[in-house]
Amino acid sequence: MRPRRRSTATTCPLSPSPQQTPSTVSTSPLDTQFPGREVEPMRFGIRKLSVCGRVFISVVTLLVAGCSKPEEVINRRLADANQKIEEGAPTEAVEILEKLNRKFPDQARVLEALGFAYAQVDRQMDAATAFVAAADADPEAAYLRQFAAEAYLRQDKLNEAAEQYRLYIAAYPDDYQGWKNLGETEERLGNITRAIETYLEWYRLRPSGFAALRLGKAFRKLNNTPQAKSWFETTIKHGDDAVKEALLGLLEIEVEAGDMAAAEKTVGQLDRNFPGTLDASDLAGVRERIAAWRKAQEALEQARAEQERLARELEEARRRQQREAQLAAERQREAARQREAEAAAAAAADTPGTAPTAPSTAPVRTEPDTPLAALQSASRPAPAQIPEDLAAAIARRESGDPDGAADMLWRALGEDDTRVDLWVELADIYREQKQYAAAEACILEARRLAPDSIEVETAYLNIVRESQPRDVYLARVQSAREKFPANANLAWVYARELAELEGDAARTIAAFEDFLLLADPADPRRAEAAAYLARNRR
Repeated sequence: MRPRRRSTATTCPLSPSPQQTPSTVSTSPLDTQFPGREVEPMRFGIRKLSVCGRVFISVVTLLVAGCSKPEEVINRRLADANQKIEEGAPTEAVEILEKLNRKFPDQARVLEALGFAYAQVDRQMDAATAFVAAADADPEAAYLRQFAAEAYLRQDKLNEAAEQYRLYIAAYPDDYQGWKNLGETEERLGNITRAIETYLEWYRLRPSGFAALRLGKAFRKLNNTPQAKSWFETTIKHGDDAVKEALLGLLEIEVEAGDMAAAEKTVGQLDRNFPGTLDASDLAGVRERIAAWRKAQEALEQARAEQERLARELEEARRRQQREAQLAAERQREAARQREAEAAAAAAADTPGTAPTAPSTAPVRTEPDTPLAALQSASRPAPAQIPEDLAAAIARRESGDPDGAADMLWRALGEDDTRVDLWVELADIYREQKQYAAAEACILEARRLAPDSIEVETAYLNIVRESQPRDVYLARVQSAREKFPANANLAWVYARELAELEGDAARTIAAFEDFLLLADPADPRRAEAAAYLARNRR
């Protein structure tokens, strides 16, 4: 509980007014702000003494009638000392009060007046001793301990000052100024943890940017960077005069952490709100560091972009090489199969009872109404089933831009080269442009990916029909017929090709008979097959 003050009748003329609050009392001419701030010589109560001097005689006249003899002497001598202060003779006032103190020891108001008088002649240790003695003599004079602490600080007696501040806030726990002064003293002593505890109490009683700034700096001394950063940011949110120092403290943390992006933003805040502050500080060189970092970041971004571009090109080259190797291998396998089929066809032609078919080197006819062309057209999926990228390529091709369509298909294959539908469409574009080598390479890749697809086999046969001699084409059809023996469409194509050759009648008859066995009863092609058989059977 806060000590009570004396009544007006017993107040020493050299002491502060009894109506003063602790916060008022704590603001004396002795300024204890630190570090680095020069403090004026102590002149405790100088203005109050002047007022007291002018009215003291009349007051004492009223008091003497009610005083005992010791009180009368004390009041008279205090008045004499006060008069000396008014006359500009504080040394003589000290002599009067020292004699009075020796005659009446442990009188709180005499000791209090003596403390202020010592302060006038800059006897700081004697002033501190007198204030402590006065506060010890009268618990109601605990407010004098802050004056004692300030006097000790003037003599760099930090431990003694801290002790007096502790006693002061024990009596006045709600005085934020007392907590502030104690925290600053503890910090000067190097007791950073104690200082932080005290500053936290100051901030609790009176939240401000200055209290938050003190906490940020104290945590910085403990190398507790997260807490320091948090309190600097809190200071900035308060928006008072402490913001400038908080921004500098925050900038120092960001630079040490290598967070140059954040440091760049903080420098911008300093330049906008406090022009010239950064350049006048110890952190002026940060600008060059940030500029170098920004240049390095731009170079890094360019290098990263270049690396990504090269990686894409290398990957595309790798895929092209892989596809070319696969296509070359497939061509070799197909060539081997072709040689085998030709050998088989030659062996069959040499068999007794069969008429050999003379190889033809003339190109195969390419009328669009041939059985094979119709089969291939029917094999393309319905529009609703076509993937978006393939549909876009088909639309471009049908609009008269097959080269653009081919480019679109190659880009799509660059993302996924296992798409059979893309290879088939690309092969058909090259077939249409009579680029048979490219068409064959693409369709062979599709056959490798989907060896059991009748649609792919049909597209393959269509390319061979246009690009190879008729006998080679027939051998490919025969191989397909053997590969897909239950397919009626291939059976029909094979039979029609044999009939057009007008060579081996027995093989042709057998082929049409196979078709009739496989075809649907409602298939309109059955009539043509039956007519052929009726004409050529014996």
